[in-house]
Amino acid sequence: ILNVYSSTLTRLEFVVGKSLPYVGIALLNCLVLFFMATVLFGVPFRGSLPAFLGVSAVFVTCATLLGVVFSLLVRTQMSAVLLTQVVTMTPTMEYSGVITPLSSLSPEQRVQSYLLPGTYYNRAVQGSFLKGLEGDALLPDVAALVLYTAVLFGIGLWLFSKRPRA
Repeated sequence: ILNVYSSTLTRLEFVVGKSLPYVGIALLNCLVLFFMATVLFGVPFRGSLPAFLGVSAVFVTCATLLGVVFSLLVRTQMSAVLLTQVVTMTPTMEYSGVITPLSSLSPEQRVQSYLLPGTYYNRAVQGSFLKGLEGDALLPDVAALVLYTAVLFGIGLWLFSKRPRA
């Protein structure tokens, strides 16, 4: 990190450079999981593959930027991992509709669910796979994910400083 502090790297280059490799790996994982689901397990896919991949790209970018923001907020990698687990992964599994349908959540829990990017991605994936939704039908969920991504990108740019914290 001392090399980063002494380099001519800009905030934009740092945030993009830190997140881009992880976005690429996550997209590759998404493709592998897509083919496993459709070919290996025979899950029918009724939607548009480009729309599904586009929504997946926005979601993995959003999730990666959330990790970048957390890593800029804490000093150690272990702290960033624990913060990510507690703040995002556990609530997302509980409230995004993966385990429990959104319709069976209480009104307060439903409000919490819509504060999580995973909720919008889960709805888009279910819509693509099971309902054949594409384009305009996915637009509200994609718009929410794009908004989250833009906000997290801005926060990442704002938090990065080339002067180490004392």
